[in-house]
Amino acid sequence: MTAEQTNQGVFSRRSLMKGVAGLGGGLVVASFANLFGISPASAAGHDRKDDPQVILNLAATAETLATTFYYAALTSAQFKLHEEDILYLKLALDAEKYHLDFLVTLRSG
Repeated sequence: MTAEQTNQGVFSRRSLMKGVAGLGGGLVVASFANLFGISPASAAGHDRKDDPQVILNLAATAETLATTFYYAALTSAQFKLHEEDILYLKLALDAEKYHLDFLVTLRSG
C-alpha cells in the first residue's frame, strides 16, 4: 500500500465519520439536549446578545453537539475503528461531557 493510498483511506474514514455523526447527531440533538434539561439557545431576538445566560446556553448547545458527535461515532460507525481511534473518541466524549456537565451547573433556574 502506498502512502497516497493510506492517506486517502484515512481521509475517507474521517469524512465518513463526519457524515454519520452529522446525520445521526442532527436527528437526535434536540432530544439529547432536553435529556440534560437544556433549552435551545438563540441569540436572535435578545436585546443584549452578550447576556451571560444566552452565552452559557450557546456554549452548552455546542458541548451537546460535540458529545452527540463523539457518541454517534462510537456507537454508529459502519466500519471498523482502530483501538487508538476508539480510545481517542472515548476520551474526547468524556471531555465534552465534563464540559457540558459544568455548563449545566451554571445555568440559572
